[in-house]
This record gives sequence, C-alpha cells and structure tokens, in this order.
Amino acid sequence: MSKEKELSKENYFTAWSVYDSMIQSYRSSMIASQALLLAVEAVTLEKSSLIGFIVCIIGLIQLWYIWFFIVKNRAIISDFYKYNAFYDFVQRIDINGNEIKDKEVSKEYRLNEDVYVESKSIRDRANSKLAEIEKNSKLKSNCRPTRCKLDIIMPISFTIIWMSFIALHICRILNFKIYVIIVNIVS
Repeated sequence: MSKEKELSKENYFTAWSVYDSMIQSYRSSMIASQALLLAVEAVTLEKSSLIGFIVCIIGLIQLWYIWFFIVKNRAIISDFYKYNAFYDFVQRIDINGNEIKDKEVSKEYRLNEDVYVESKSIRDRANSKLAEIEKNSKLKSNCRPTRCKLDIIMPISFTIIWMSFIALHICRILNFKIYVIIVNIVS
C-alpha cells in the first residue's frame, strides 16, 4: 500500500513541506560538497594529476549520480504532495493520468506517488490534466524556471568546470605544451 493513501488532506501539506525542505537541504549539501572538492582540486592541480583526476571523477559522480537523480526524484515527489495539498490530486486524477469523473472510483485506481514518480508519461498527462482542470498552465511541468536553474544549469556548470580540470590533467599527463599555456593564462 502506498504512503499517500494513508494521509489526510492536512497531512499532504506536512509531507510537501518535509519533501521540499529535504530538496533544499540536498541542494545546499551538494553545492557545499562541490565547493569543497573544487578547493581540493585547486590545491592538487600542480601537485598530482592522479589525485586531481580522481577528485574530478568524484565531483562528476556526485553531480550526476547523487545530485541530479536524487534531487529530481525528490522534486517530483514534492510536487505530488503539493498538488495533493492544494488541488486534491489523488481524488481528481486516476492511475493512468486521466481526470476522474466518477468520485466513487476505488483507491487502487487513483493516482499514487509510486506511479507518479516512475512514469513520466503518466506524470505529464496527469500534470496537463490538472492544469486543464485548474486553468493553471504552471502545473503542466515539474520543471519550473527556478528549479531548472538549480537542478539542471548548476550541475551542467559544475560539469563544465570538472571537464576543464580533467582536460588539464590529461594534457599534463601527456606532456602537452598547451597545458603550460593554459596554466600561464589562468595564473
């Protein structure tokens, strides 16, 4: 049985608040972690290409395995509870993402957290249907402008920085003269 079937309307607000706070905490932790790794990278840049390369790989793994996937999924779960808190989502959308016309539909056929998170097509259809019902175009997507900036542009920016460091380490390991030119420009 899914968690949300046991929640009352008031508890959806609490669940949404908890998940939203968790997302903020994950973002803050990841930005701090990336800053720490970048500092370690800056210190090791001239000392050891192997250690620097390993730090780069750790930074990339944190970005794409931890930050991107965990924050994305938590944001989707947060939206599920937010939509339930404000729009009574599970009472209005079925497990296939369609509007419920018959209010007597059993709980097994109502949209639930697991289906909402796991199926992008059902999530998109459910969001569009809710947006249509509520006449609110902001509900059509889980990626609102601020969320996109924090959860997509930030990891991509850090990735570009890490890839630049990796390129410098490869040049250094292979004794390319371009490494010397780039380091002199940066210094």
